[in-house]
Amino acid sequence: MRLLVLFVQNFLLLLFFNVNVDAQKQCGTSFLKSIGNGNEIGFTVAYSQMENVVYACGTTHDSVIIVRLDQDFNIDWIRKLDIIPGRPEYVNGMIVDKDGKIVIAGTIATLENEGYGFICRYDPQSNTTMWSREVRGSLDGVCSALIELPDADQYLFSYNPNSPNNAQLFLFDATTGAIQSQFSKEYGLGSSETISDIVYYNGTLYGVGRFTDGPSTAEMRTTLISLDPLTGMPGYTLLGHKPASTSARLYGFDLVIDQDTIYYVSCGNESSASISDTKVYVQKATLDGQIIWLKEYNFPGQNDWVNEIVKTGDGFAILGSNRIAPSDIIIFKINTAGDVLWGRKFDRDQNDNTVSVGGVSSQMVAVGDEIIFTAYSEQSGSYNMIIGGLSTDGDIKDDCDIIETIDIPVREVKNKTYYFVNTEVGDETPLLLTPTPQTAIDIDLEEENSCVNGTVQTQIEATICSGS
Repeated sequence: MRLLVLFVQNFLLLLFFNVNVDAQKQCGTSFLKSIGNGNEIGFTVAYSQMENVVYACGTTHDSVIIVRLDQDFNIDWIRKLDIIPGRPEYVNGMIVDKDGKIVIAGTIATLENEGYGFICRYDPQSNTTMWSREVRGSLDGVCSALIELPDADQYLFSYNPNSPNNAQLFLFDATTGAIQSQFSKEYGLGSSETISDIVYYNGTLYGVGRFTDGPSTAEMRTTLISLDPLTGMPGYTLLGHKPASTSARLYGFDLVIDQDTIYYVSCGNESSASISDTKVYVQKATLDGQIIWLKEYNFPGQNDWVNEIVKTGDGFAILGSNRIAPSDIIIFKINTAGDVLWGRKFDRDQNDNTVSVGGVSSQMVAVGDEIIFTAYSEQSGSYNMIIGGLSTDGDIKDDCDIIETIDIPVREVKNKTYYFVNTEVGDETPLLLTPTPQTAIDIDLEEENSCVNGTVQTQIEATICSGS
C-alpha cells in the first residue's frame, strides 16, 4: 500500500510539473493589434485611472483618431476628430487629466512636422471638444511634449519654432485654454534647442531634450534641464555626454524619476554629426544633475533610435526602433544598475516604426503589470496603426512568432563629459487662434490581432500563472 501511495504522489508531482511548464508558456500577455485601412499611424498612448482604460491616439488622413481599449485591451470604440478642418493633424502628446478629459497636442502640417501647433481638450464621455487652440509661435514650428501640472489645472506645452530654433514652453489653463503669462518662455543657447519631454517631481520640473552648444549640428548635445514650475526659470542646464570641443550629435528624448533619481534616454552619434549610424544611451543622475553612470545599448543593425522610458515592476522599460529598412520595434528592460533584464523585437510588416520626428511623448505607458505602446507598420506604402503590449517580465506567448527575444549588448561609457551652461531665457507669448472642430464620429477600421492575449482556462492554470 505504501508503494502505491508513493507512486501516486510522484505521479501527481510529475503531472503538476508538466502542467506548470506548459501553463507558464501560456501565461505571457504579449499582444499586437494592427488597426487601419492603409493610412493610419499611432502616435501616443495614455492610461485613464478614472475609467481604468487605455486610450491610443494617432492620425487618419487629415484627422486625429482616438482608440479606447478596455481592461483586457480589446477595442471599445474608435473615433475620428477633425480639430483643424481642412488641415492635416499629427499628434505629439496626449494625456488623460485628473478629470478624465483627454488633452491632445500636436502639429498641423505634413508628416515631417513643419507647420504650427495645436492643443485641445476633449470629453470622451459626452463626445465634446471643450476647447481647442491653434498655437502659433514667433514662426512656424512643431509641438514636442505635453504634461499636466498636478493640483494646478494647467497643461505645459512644449513648442519648437523653426527660426529662431529655440525651445519654448507655454502654460495653458485647463478650464479656458488661455495662456498663463507668468510661464510663457523661450530658451536659447546656440542654433537649435528642443525640450522633448518633461516631468514634475517634488515641486520642480525636469526636462530632457537637445540643445546646441554652437552653430553646427555636430555641437548638438543631450540636455537635462530643471525649471521652476511657477516662473519657468532654469535651475540648471546640463549638456553631455561629449564636450563642446568635439564632434558629436546627441538627442535626449525621455526621462523618468524614481527614488529621487533621474533616468533619461538619448541617442545619436558620439563622434560625428551622422544620424544614420547611431546608438542608444541611458543616463542615471541625481536630482541636481550629477551623473551616476552612462551606458550604451546596441540594437541589432544600425541607426538605433530611442523614444520612451517608463517605470515598471523592478526596473524600467525602454521603447526604441531600428530605423534602417527593414525596421523593427525594440522594447527592452533594465534594472537600476542599467543591466539588461530582457529584450524583445516586434517584426510584423516590412517596416515597423515608432515616431520621433518633431518629438512625440507618451508612446508607451505602464498599466499595472502591462507595458502598452503604440506605433505603426508599413508595407508597400500602406500604413497601419499598431497597439502592442507585454507583461513587465517580457513574457511572450509561445504561439506569438512576430515577437522575438533578442540580446542587447550593453557597455558602460567611461569616456564622457557633462557640463553646465547658462541658458538664455526670454518671454514669448504665442498667437492663439480658436478653430471650430468637427464633432467626433465613430468609425470602423480593420483590426488584425497578430498576437492575442493569453487566456487562462482553468483554476489550476490561474493559480500557476499568479504564482499563488
